[in-house]
Amino acid sequence: LEDIQKISGIGAVSIAMVEDDKVFFIGGFGQYGNNNTQALNADSIVRIGSITKTFTALAYLHLVERNKAQLNTPVRQLLPEIPLENPYKDTPATMAMMLEHTSGLRDLSRKEFSHPVALTIPEAFSLDPDARKIFTRPGEHYNYTNAGAGYISAAIEKITQENYDSWFMESILQPMGMHNSQLHWSDAIEKNRVRGYDSDLHTELPYWHTLFRAYGSLNSSARDMSQLLRMLLNRGTLDGKQIFAADTLKRMETPLTSLAAQQGLRLGYGLGIRSSEYKEHVIFQHGGDADGYLSQIGYSHDSRRGYFLSINAYRHDIKNTLQKQLDDWLVDDSPDPPLSATSLITGSRHASQDKLSTKTLNQYIGHYQSAVARFSGQQPASIELKLLNGKLHRSSQDKTLWFELIHVENHQFRDKGEVLASSIFVEDSDGKLHLQAYYGSYKKLIE
Repeated sequence: LEDIQKISGIGAVSIAMVEDDKVFFIGGFGQYGNNNTQALNADSIVRIGSITKTFTALAYLHLVERNKAQLNTPVRQLLPEIPLENPYKDTPATMAMMLEHTSGLRDLSRKEFSHPVALTIPEAFSLDPDARKIFTRPGEHYNYTNAGAGYISAAIEKITQENYDSWFMESILQPMGMHNSQLHWSDAIEKNRVRGYDSDLHTELPYWHTLFRAYGSLNSSARDMSQLLRMLLNRGTLDGKQIFAADTLKRMETPLTSLAAQQGLRLGYGLGIRSSEYKEHVIFQHGGDADGYLSQIGYSHDSRRGYFLSINAYRHDIKNTLQKQLDDWLVDDSPDPPLSATSLITGSRHASQDKLSTKTLNQYIGHYQSAVARFSGQQPASIELKLLNGKLHRSSQDKTLWFELIHVENHQFRDKGEVLASSIFVEDSDGKLHLQAYYGSYKKLIE
């Protein structure tokens, strides 16, 4: 990891690695900034971007555990005073859908993303209220949006009758021993913050005051993030204290609200965390992007290992190279997951395909178009499905690559080389066929 940091030219890499409830490595490589030669350490402050959403989910689940909130509560019921236009009157968007990105909302508008100063939650919702419109029926499609975390923080503020930032620090961060972390900007954060840079590694980027701090504003350190990892790996227990119930974290790791999840696909985005297959193991991850920083957390219950990674420049290539090393470490030397453990994810472990007839496969072939758009004005992506040598394949968006889809069971498919189902064919409320997977939600077009 240090070699990659030096060769790539990235200024700073912050890392925490946890194994069996112990800190395997904590600290970093590089320095605080191009004009600050102070060496990185375990307490250096970086911005973790959307990994904040993992904490936001934990914050709402904290209230659920105390019977002060429910995941299935309609947002309009709890927050009637906040803008939310839903044309699907028979299908309300719930708090769980806000956390799983299945509410039907698009992402923030350009005006909201670029707002330069910190706002209160009511002020943030009043900046561009027309942007809070639901475009697809709630509870059908995954569509990543930063707006959902705004509703969660508004709900928490209303339920607790406290300032969200202060409550969050006292109720979520402090019990986990994350004493150097906070959502809001302060002189102390600024003094100990590693500087963030653009992709050229030289242009310093200013501190980004995210519209809703609950979606991406957390400032933290490698030491503090190791506390989160230990708690997640120990299913809610940290230093002998039960911070969250094991069932709470199991729900957090399990997507339930999309069409795919409702039909039994278990890999996907849960409550602030995403599950996926990596080298025949289920791993849990979340990424983060704050102006000048790229971050990632990952952990595996099979190996009981977890990591936190953050770099101080907008360079996905460097981040991905470092992450590959850490993802490999997550599963290296791990035994094959036992059938009983894997069955909790997919129902069974699949190393071979459940062959379908050509007649059945022909029902899937055709052209598909993205059913969602993350941003207003975004052109929908398209893919094609066809039979090659009698086997079902999907195309890349540019139609230059083809990937085999292998049937597992109940309209669920896995990619070649995988053992777990990662895509599924489902029908929406109008009876239209969709392919839902980690690469998107695609509606079959009428030929």
